[in-house]
Amino acid sequence: MGNNSFRNFLDSYLDVWRNSSLIDLKNIISKDYKAREISDGEIVDFGYEESITGW
Repeated sequence: MGNNSFRNFLDSYLDVWRNSSLIDLKNIISKDYKAREISDGEIVDFGYEESITGW
């Protein structure tokens, strides 16, 4: 993926994020998405479904 392709994706993603568009977000996030965050000092792992629910 070239730098321009990534920039186009990033601009599109940021538009979706700014507009809080759940429908568009579902189309961007991979069904295989996995993430980790620290919440109240605890490590929390989550995936696609939790991300969409939390949005």
